[in-house]
Amino acid sequence: MIVYRPKGEEGYEWAQPVNEHDHRVFRQLRGQRVAGQWQPVRMRLLHEDEGQVFRHADIPSLGSSALLALTRRAKDVLGDLLAVDCEILPLACDEEELWLVNPVLLTGAFDEQRSEFKRFASSGRIMRVTRYAFHAQAVAGVRCFRIPEQPPTFVTDDVVNAIQAADLRGVGFVPVWQDS
Repeated sequence: MIVYRPKGEEGYEWAQPVNEHDHRVFRQLRGQRVAGQWQPVRMRLLHEDEGQVFRHADIPSLGSSALLALTRRAKDVLGDLLAVDCEILPLACDEEELWLVNPVLLTGAFDEQRSEFKRFASSGRIMRVTRYAFHAQAVAGVRCFRIPEQPPTFVTDDVVNAIQAADLRGVGFVPVWQDS
C-alpha cells in the first residue's frame, strides 16, 4: 500500500468559496461526520487568473484547504470507493455540481517514531512533517483519511488508481509513505 497527499495540478481550475470567510468552514472539518448539520458552502470556479486560462478540472483544487472537491464526473467514479472512509458533502455552485470530500479522522495512524517532523516550541504541536510514517495496521484497508497531527487529506493507491483509470483531471499525488 502507498499513501499519497493530493495536490492541485498546475493549470487546472480552482474551487473557491464565494465568501472568503467560508474557508474557515473547511478548516473546522477535523474528521468528524457533519452531514446532519451540513450547510452547503457557496462556491465559484476560478477559470483564469492574471491572464492564465485554466483547464477544466474534475477534481478542482480548493487551494490552501487540505480537502478535495469533486465534480459530478469525479463523484460518479469515486463516490462508492470513498463512501466508507468519507462523507461526500454537497457544495453550492451555480456553474457545476460540486461535492466536498470530508475524510474520517484516523487516530493512532501516525507513527511519530519513524516520522520526521518539527514541533512549535510554544505549544509542542507538529508544525511541519518532512517524512511521514504510518502504522500499517491502522491504515490497512483505508482509502482516504486525515490524522489529528496534521491537516492534509491522505489517499491510498486504490483512490489514485481509480482516478488515473478514469482519467480524472485537476489533481496530482505526492507519495508520502509505502508499507514495506
